[in-house]
Amino acid sequence: MTREEKKDAAYSSKIIEGIYKKEIDSKSEVLKNKTIIIKRAFGNFCIDVETYFSISGEEALKYENVGYGGVVFLGNIEGTVVTQGLYYKTQEIKTEIENLIRSMDLIDFEVREAINYVHEQHGRPSIQHAVLHFNVNNK
Repeated sequence: MTREEKKDAAYSSKIIEGIYKKEIDSKSEVLKNKTIIIKRAFGNFCIDVETYFSISGEEALKYENVGYGGVVFLGNIEGTVVTQGLYYKTQEIKTEIENLIRSMDLIDFEVREAINYVHEQHGRPSIQHAVLHFNVNNK
């Protein structure tokens, strides 16, 4: 690796750390406006199934996958998990959770696009992405 390539790799690392910092700020901003209870565990945003879902309900309130968004549904109702046909308790809860998932997916997409652009312009970072992300999350 030439000196110029090392310089670009170090520069890429700094830019990508900045992207990850903005990701954290953006996700924090999305979360602070939510009325539902969201917990953090294992790098995901966790929502308790029993609090926001029921085993039966109106067809309009049935869970539909709208994306991932780093949102994990914890628990089940009578052995049934969200993806097996649970229903949101209210339309407001459905709207809020779906908007949360879509917002988080959009942020993740923008982060990936920004990092890909950095790779194209300056090359890959000198430090692995996982390490950069971990460093930013644990400061």
